[in-house]
Amino acid sequence: LIFLGVVVSLYLRKFPAAKYIITVLALLAAAVGFCDVDRTVTFYNVEHYKMGQLEDIDVDHLGGLSDSAVPYLVDLLKLPDTEVREEAARVLYARAEEFYEIDTAEYSKIKLREIKKGGFSSYNYSRERAKELIGKNIGKIVELKPYVNEYAEYEFPPDEYYY
Repeated sequence: LIFLGVVVSLYLRKFPAAKYIITVLALLAAAVGFCDVDRTVTFYNVEHYKMGQLEDIDVDHLGGLSDSAVPYLVDLLKLPDTEVREEAARVLYARAEEFYEIDTAEYSKIKLREIKKGGFSSYNYSRERAKELIGKNIGKIVELKPYVNEYAEYEFPPDEYYY
């Protein structure tokens, strides 16, 4: 950083107009740094899908974005499209498993036990908000989440191949 500072100061002495260029670039970098791209992408996709401007919505992709996408994924649970609701529930359930140990033994009483990770330095507002929203909506998420059997389409060989 010191080296970079020396180079910039020498450059500014030689080219006085460079101050303005560097200032504009610094402001642009700061603006981009504070923009939450995942939140913005999810917001626009969900809103445009709800308005009918998008025919399909890639819930799997949106579910792979950061925790700031969770509030808009929770909004998908309220839509009339069953497939989209189930996809959102599946994605949110997977995210819930990052935050909680989920006990659904008694369907009427879903028990959550928070998984503690890191200390004070690992605090993230988006993550805490996502955890809170998932905790509040876990009943609906579990209710809508389709049963997924990863082996359902795999054809096992006949029993005669096993010895």
